[in-house]
Amino acid sequence: MSGENLKDSGKRAEFDTGSVRDTEDNKGRFDLLPLGGLLAAARQFQRGAAKYGVDNWRKGQPVGRYISSAIRHLIEYREGYRDEPHLDAAVWNALALADTVRRIELGQLPEALMRGDDNPYSLPEPLPPDVAPLPEVTERAKSEHKMGFGLGAPPPEVTDKAKVSAAIGTLLEFWERCKKTIDTPDGTV
Repeated sequence: MSGENLKDSGKRAEFDTGSVRDTEDNKGRFDLLPLGGLLAAARQFQRGAAKYGVDNWRKGQPVGRYISSAIRHLIEYREGYRDEPHLDAAVWNALALADTVRRIELGQLPEALMRGDDNPYSLPEPLPPDVAPLPEVTERAKSEHKMGFGLGAPPPEVTDKAKVSAAIGTLLEFWERCKKTIDTPDGTV
């Protein structure tokens, strides 16, 4: 039966009333989440549900598709396109990516989703732990690198789960910088 065993960190917080409870250490600070960003993400999830069906994305998609789409939407926003909610779409992709990677790690989705299709951001077959060289970058990724992506840096070469997490952080940082663009007179990030 669900809920019979409570997780316990072994640490306690005591309140002025005398009440005691497990601490919030490493449980996530939901009070720190930006409400405006959450609203934008919720609206993008709603638009996606109307277009593709509720929770269609939860069936599983290659992680490279999320990475590629998030980068594309950030670039389109940065380049001034306002034909659709590009920041909302970038955040949606980052959230779906993080959830997909987590569910792959938990065994709820197939490991094959870490790779897949011909997307240069899909992850390669895992290398044995004692092998250090990175895999070759596809021709498509090389041509995109030559185009410069409009960001002044080459596209990330994602090769493992830790780098996927780092890429998500980079995308979210860039999103925050893009939001500030609205307030700068010269439009710089």
